[in-house]
Amino acid sequence: MRKVYYIYNPRTQTYDRIYPTVRQRMLSYLRRIFLSLGLGGLFFLILLFLFGSPSEKELRIENSRLQAQYQILSRRLDEALDLLEDIQQRDDNLYRVMFMAEPIPSAIRKAGYGGTNRYEHLMDLANADLVVNTSHKLDMLTKQLYIQSGSFDDVVEMFKNHEEMLQCIPAIQPVSNKDLRQTASGYGYRIDPIYNTVRFHGGMDFSAHPGTDIYATGNGTVVKMGWQSGLGNTIEIDHGFWIPYRICPPAGFPH
Repeated sequence: MRKVYYIYNPRTQTYDRIYPTVRQRMLSYLRRIFLSLGLGGLFFLILLFLFGSPSEKELRIENSRLQAQYQILSRRLDEALDLLEDIQQRDDNLYRVMFMAEPIPSAIRKAGYGGTNRYEHLMDLANADLVVNTSHKLDMLTKQLYIQSGSFDDVVEMFKNHEEMLQCIPAIQPVSNKDLRQTASGYGYRIDPIYNTVRFHGGMDFSAHPGTDIYATGNGTVVKMGWQSGLGNTIEIDHGFWIPYRICPPAGFPH
Protein backbone atom coordinates (compact mmCIF):
# COMPACT_ATOMS: atom_id res chain seq x y z
CA MET A 1 0.00 0.00 0.00
CA ARG A 2 1.40 3.35 -0.99
CA LYS A 3 2.16 5.84 1.77
CA VAL A 4 0.05 9.00 2.04
CA TYR A 5 1.67 12.23 3.31
CA TYR A 6 -0.05 15.18 5.00
CA ILE A 7 1.06 18.64 6.07
CA TYR A 8 -0.48 20.79 8.79
CA ASN A 9 -2.12 24.02 7.57
CA PRO A 10 -2.09 26.56 10.45
CA ARG A 11 -4.36 28.86 8.62
CA THR A 12 -7.19 26.38 8.34
CA GLN A 13 -5.93 24.33 11.28
CA THR A 14 -6.32 21.18 9.23
CA TYR A 15 -4.06 18.60 7.61
CA ASP A 16 -3.83 18.93 3.89
CA ARG A 17 -2.82 15.94 1.81
CA ILE A 18 0.42 16.23 -0.19
CA TYR A 19 0.62 14.92 -3.71
CA PRO A 20 4.31 14.49 -4.72
CA THR A 21 5.39 15.34 -8.22
CA VAL A 22 6.70 12.79 -10.68
CA ARG A 23 10.24 14.00 -10.11
CA GLN A 24 9.91 13.59 -6.37
CA ARG A 25 8.51 10.11 -6.82
CA MET A 26 11.39 9.11 -9.12
CA LEU A 27 13.95 10.44 -6.66
CA SER A 28 12.27 8.51 -3.88
CA TYR A 29 12.29 5.31 -5.89
CA LEU A 30 15.95 5.81 -6.81
CA ARG A 31 16.90 6.44 -3.19
CA ARG A 32 15.19 3.22 -2.17
CA ILE A 33 16.85 1.26 -4.95
CA PHE A 34 20.34 2.57 -4.17
CA LEU A 35 19.80 2.03 -0.47
CA SER A 36 18.73 -1.56 -1.06
CA LEU A 37 21.66 -2.19 -3.41
CA GLY A 38 24.08 -0.64 -0.92
CA LEU A 39 22.79 -2.73 1.97
CA GLY A 40 22.79 -5.85 -0.18
CA GLY A 41 26.35 -5.23 -1.32
CA LEU A 42 27.45 -4.57 2.24
CA PHE A 43 25.96 -7.82 3.47
CA PHE A 44 27.52 -9.68 0.53
CA LEU A 45 30.98 -8.31 1.33
CA ILE A 46 30.57 -9.21 4.99
CA LEU A 47 29.58 -12.78 4.12
CA LEU A 48 32.37 -13.03 1.56
CA PHE A 49 34.91 -11.81 4.12
CA LEU A 50 33.69 -14.20 6.80
CA PHE A 51 33.10 -17.33 4.73
CA GLY A 52 34.71 -16.67 1.33
CA SER A 53 33.49 -17.65 -2.09
CA PRO A 54 33.04 -21.32 -3.04
CA SER A 55 36.07 -21.16 -5.33
CA GLU A 56 38.22 -19.61 -2.58
CA LYS A 57 37.03 -22.27 -0.16
CA GLU A 58 38.09 -24.99 -2.61
CA LEU A 59 41.45 -23.28 -3.12
CA ARG A 60 42.03 -23.13 0.65
CA ILE A 61 41.25 -26.84 0.95
CA GLU A 62 43.58 -27.66 -1.96
CA ASN A 63 46.31 -25.47 -0.47
CA SER A 64 45.97 -27.26 2.86
CA ARG A 65 46.29 -30.62 1.11
CA LEU A 66 49.40 -29.52 -0.78
CA GLN A 67 50.96 -28.17 2.39
CA ALA A 68 50.29 -31.47 4.19
CA GLN A 69 51.80 -33.42 1.27
CA TYR A 70 54.92 -31.22 1.30
CA GLN A 71 55.30 -31.78 5.02
CA ILE A 72 55.00 -35.55 4.57
CA LEU A 73 57.50 -35.42 1.69
CA SER A 74 59.89 -33.37 3.80
CA ARG A 75 59.76 -35.93 6.64
CA ARG A 76 60.35 -38.80 4.22
CA LEU A 77 63.30 -36.97 2.70
CA ASP A 78 64.75 -36.55 6.19
CA GLU A 79 64.41 -40.30 6.75
CA ALA A 80 66.01 -41.03 3.36
CA LEU A 81 68.91 -38.66 4.12
CA ASP A 82 69.46 -40.34 7.50
CA LEU A 83 69.50 -43.76 5.84
CA LEU A 84 71.88 -42.52 3.16
CA GLU A 85 74.20 -41.11 5.84
CA ASP A 86 74.33 -44.54 7.49
CA ILE A 87 75.24 -46.10 4.13
CA GLN A 88 77.93 -43.45 3.62
CA GLN A 89 79.46 -44.19 7.03
CA ARG A 90 79.56 -47.90 6.29
CA ASP A 91 81.11 -47.15 2.91
CA ASP A 92 83.86 -45.00 4.44
CA ASN A 93 84.49 -47.02 7.62
CA LEU A 94 83.96 -50.57 6.38
CA TYR A 95 84.01 -51.14 2.64
CA ARG A 96 86.82 -48.73 1.84
CA VAL A 97 88.80 -49.73 4.92
CA MET A 98 88.69 -53.36 3.76
CA PHE A 99 90.44 -52.36 0.54
CA MET A 100 92.69 -49.75 2.20
CA ALA A 101 91.10 -46.90 0.26
CA GLU A 102 90.68 -43.35 1.46
CA PRO A 103 87.14 -42.31 2.50
CA ILE A 104 85.29 -39.78 0.39
CA PRO A 105 85.74 -36.32 2.02
CA SER A 106 82.66 -34.90 3.68
CA ALA A 107 83.16 -31.67 1.73
CA ILE A 108 82.49 -33.62 -1.47
CA ARG A 109 79.57 -35.63 -0.09
CA LYS A 110 77.84 -32.59 1.47
CA ALA A 111 78.75 -30.03 -1.19
CA GLY A 112 75.87 -27.80 -2.23
CA TYR A 113 75.09 -26.11 -5.50
CA GLY A 114 77.09 -23.02 -6.37
CA GLY A 115 76.20 -20.09 -8.60
CA THR A 116 72.88 -18.30 -8.69
CA ASN A 117 69.99 -19.04 -6.38
CA ARG A 118 68.38 -22.09 -7.97
CA TYR A 119 65.25 -21.67 -5.83
CA GLU A 120 64.59 -18.03 -6.62
CA HIS A 121 61.61 -18.90 -8.82
CA LEU A 122 59.94 -20.59 -5.84
CA MET A 123 60.08 -17.60 -3.51
CA ASP A 124 56.80 -16.13 -4.80
CA LEU A 125 54.81 -19.26 -3.97
CA ALA A 126 52.62 -19.67 -0.91
CA ASN A 127 54.53 -21.47 1.88
CA ALA A 128 57.74 -20.66 0.01
CA ASP A 129 59.97 -21.70 2.94
CA LEU A 130 58.47 -25.19 3.04
CA VAL A 131 58.67 -25.62 -0.73
CA VAL A 132 62.27 -24.36 -0.94
CA ASN A 133 63.38 -26.49 2.01
CA THR A 134 61.82 -29.61 0.53
CA SER A 135 63.32 -28.90 -2.92
CA HIS A 136 66.74 -28.39 -1.32
CA LYS A 137 66.52 -31.74 0.50
CA LEU A 138 65.51 -33.49 -2.72
CA ASP A 139 68.46 -31.96 -4.60
CA MET A 140 70.88 -32.96 -1.83
CA LEU A 141 69.52 -36.51 -1.77
CA THR A 142 69.87 -36.77 -5.55
CA LYS A 143 73.45 -35.48 -5.55
CA GLN A 144 74.59 -37.63 -2.61
CA LEU A 145 73.02 -40.71 -4.18
CA TYR A 146 74.96 -39.98 -7.37
CA ILE A 147 78.22 -39.69 -5.41
CA GLN A 148 77.46 -42.83 -3.40
CA SER A 149 76.64 -44.78 -6.55
CA GLY A 150 80.03 -43.78 -7.98
CA SER A 151 81.70 -44.82 -4.72
CA PHE A 152 80.11 -48.26 -4.90
CA ASP A 153 81.37 -48.57 -8.48
CA ASP A 154 84.86 -47.84 -7.14
CA VAL A 155 84.42 -50.43 -4.37
CA VAL A 156 83.36 -53.07 -6.91
CA GLU A 157 86.41 -52.27 -9.03
CA MET A 158 88.65 -52.44 -5.95
CA PHE A 159 87.09 -55.79 -5.07
CA LYS A 160 87.91 -57.13 -8.52
CA ASN A 161 91.50 -55.89 -8.24
CA HIS A 162 91.73 -57.17 -4.67
CA GLU A 163 90.70 -60.65 -5.75
CA GLU A 164 93.31 -60.52 -8.48
CA MET A 165 95.92 -59.24 -6.02
CA LEU A 166 95.18 -62.10 -3.61
CA GLN A 167 95.81 -64.55 -6.43
CA CYS A 168 99.15 -62.86 -7.16
CA ILE A 169 100.46 -62.77 -3.58
CA PRO A 170 103.02 -65.57 -2.97
CA ALA A 171 101.29 -67.68 -0.32
CA ILE A 172 102.83 -71.18 -0.42
CA GLN A 173 106.32 -72.68 -0.36
CA PRO A 174 108.31 -72.50 -3.59
CA VAL A 175 109.39 -76.15 -3.11
CA SER A 176 107.23 -79.19 -2.39
CA ASN A 177 107.05 -80.48 1.17
CA LYS A 178 108.51 -83.88 0.24
CA ASP A 179 111.72 -82.22 -0.88
CA LEU A 180 111.84 -79.67 1.97
CA ARG A 181 114.41 -80.62 4.62
CA GLN A 182 114.35 -77.48 6.75
CA THR A 183 113.86 -73.73 6.70
CA ALA A 184 117.31 -72.21 6.43
CA SER A 185 116.40 -68.69 7.45
CA GLY A 186 113.14 -66.91 8.18
CA TYR A 187 111.76 -63.46 7.57
CA GLY A 188 112.89 -60.70 9.97
CA TYR A 189 116.03 -59.71 11.83
CA ARG A 190 118.83 -62.30 11.97
CA ILE A 191 122.58 -62.66 12.25
CA ASP A 192 123.90 -62.04 8.78
CA PRO A 193 125.87 -65.12 7.66
CA ILE A 194 128.41 -62.99 5.79
CA TYR A 195 128.84 -59.88 7.98
CA ASN A 196 127.98 -61.64 11.26
CA THR A 197 125.88 -58.67 12.40
CA VAL A 198 122.16 -58.24 13.11
CA ARG A 199 120.49 -57.29 9.85
CA PHE A 200 116.96 -57.42 8.48
CA HIS A 201 116.23 -60.39 6.23
CA GLY A 202 113.37 -59.57 3.90
CA GLY A 203 112.51 -63.09 2.78
CA MET A 204 112.44 -66.83 3.47
CA ASP A 205 115.24 -69.30 2.75
CA PHE A 206 114.42 -72.97 2.14
CA SER A 207 117.01 -75.73 2.03
CA ALA A 208 116.63 -78.40 -0.64
CA HIS A 209 118.74 -80.73 -2.80
CA PRO A 210 120.28 -79.29 -5.95
CA GLY A 211 117.97 -79.81 -8.88
CA THR A 212 114.80 -79.68 -6.75
CA ASP A 213 111.79 -78.39 -8.65
CA ILE A 214 110.67 -74.88 -7.72
CA TYR A 215 107.26 -73.27 -8.18
CA ALA A 216 105.81 -69.83 -8.66
CA THR A 217 103.59 -69.41 -5.62
CA GLY A 218 101.33 -66.75 -7.11
CA ASN A 219 100.18 -65.51 -10.47
CA GLY A 220 102.82 -63.49 -12.25
CA THR A 221 105.18 -63.10 -15.18
CA VAL A 222 108.81 -64.23 -15.35
CA VAL A 223 110.77 -61.08 -16.15
CA LYS A 224 114.35 -62.22 -15.50
CA MET A 225 116.18 -65.53 -15.29
CA GLY A 226 119.88 -66.14 -14.88
CA TRP A 227 122.90 -65.62 -12.70
CA GLN A 228 122.89 -62.70 -10.23
CA SER A 229 125.83 -61.74 -8.04
CA GLY A 230 125.25 -62.69 -4.42
CA LEU A 231 122.19 -64.77 -5.30
CA GLY A 232 123.35 -67.28 -7.85
CA ASN A 233 120.91 -68.72 -10.36
CA THR A 234 117.81 -66.56 -9.96
CA ILE A 235 114.33 -66.43 -11.39
CA GLU A 236 112.56 -63.08 -10.93
CA ILE A 237 108.77 -63.03 -11.21
CA ASP A 238 106.65 -59.90 -11.45
CA HIS A 239 103.38 -60.53 -9.59
CA GLY A 240 102.09 -56.99 -10.12
CA PHE A 241 100.66 -54.87 -7.33
CA TRP A 242 104.21 -54.00 -6.19
CA ILE A 243 104.95 -57.59 -5.18
CA PRO A 244 108.46 -58.46 -6.45
CA TYR A 245 109.51 -62.06 -5.93
CA ARG A 246 112.74 -63.92 -6.62
CA ILE A 247 113.40 -67.64 -6.56
CA CYS A 248 117.00 -68.80 -6.42
CA PRO A 249 117.33 -72.54 -7.07
CA PRO A 250 117.80 -74.64 -5.12
CA ALA A 251 116.91 -72.23 -2.35
CA GLY A 252 114.47 -69.32 -2.69
CA PHE A 253 113.28 -66.32 -0.84
CA PRO A 254 110.66 -63.60 -1.49
CA HIS A 255 111.61 -59.93 -1.27
